Amino acid sequence: DFGDLTVSRRSLDALSNETRGIWAGGTTNPAMSDVIDFVTNATTGNATDFGNLTVGRSANSACSNGTRALFGGGYGPSSYRDIVDYVTVDTTGNATDFGDLSGVGSGHSDGAGGDTTRAVFAGGIGSYYSVTIDYFTYATTGNATDFGDLLYSAARNMAVSDATRTVFAGDSPSSYHTPAGRNIEYITTQTTGNGTDFGDLTNQYSMATACGNAVRGVFIGDVTTSPYTGMELITIQTTGNSSDFGDLAENRGYQGMAASGAAS
Repeated sequence: DFGDLTVSRRSLDALSNETRGIWAGGTTNPAMSDVIDFVTNATTGNATDFGNLTVGRSANSACSNGTRALFGGGYGPSSYRDIVDYVTVDTTGNATDFGDLSGVGSGHSDGAGGDTTRAVFAGGIGSYYSVTIDYFTYATTGNATDFGDLLYSAARNMAVSDATRTVFAGDSPSSYHTPAGRNIEYITTQTTGNGTDFGDLTNQYSMATACGNAVRGVFIGDVTTSPYTGMELITIQTTGNSSDFGDLAENRGYQGMAASGAAS
């Protein structure tokens, strides 16, 4: 046990740098939260208030280059959103508008990653599950630029990154998305183009989360196979199927989010 968030909620998102972990948004069902919390990674204890998102929403996506953090898309208060906010990770305060995703609701996922200069968001829910991959340059505010397409339309997917590669995995539990639910694919973050097959998850993962240390990535909390305690492991630079990592201490699912390790 590490500690507690300032407000109990689900379907939030998370990111980190070398010293600090941040959680933002979520829902207390039915209310949409704009709360941003942070912890110091090296010191266990409860979270501290960081500030607020520009709009309260759940199932937003988040990524960071260690200096700036972006929170994209999500649902709330009554519709899917294309909003992207940003904060400076080591400076508390409210979020500021960064720009917009290319599609409304396309951030209704955990499929966000990147490197030190570029943030990448993939998949999501708008009029339908999306194949779109968007990217932003952290240092320059503005709207998304098209990167390419995923192999499968996906929502509520996961992502991990290292210095050169971003890996996306999992999807929705809907039966007609079963291939995407086990799919792992990757992009080279600085080279635009479509996703490339990486391998497969052992189980179908949906509304799960991911974290990594720029070498390994861990996918956590499958909600398609009860109990929702599964964790699976990949090496980001080595394609192939995932392997068993272990189990969570307690049953979790529905987008409880994780962050770990130094920024790539």
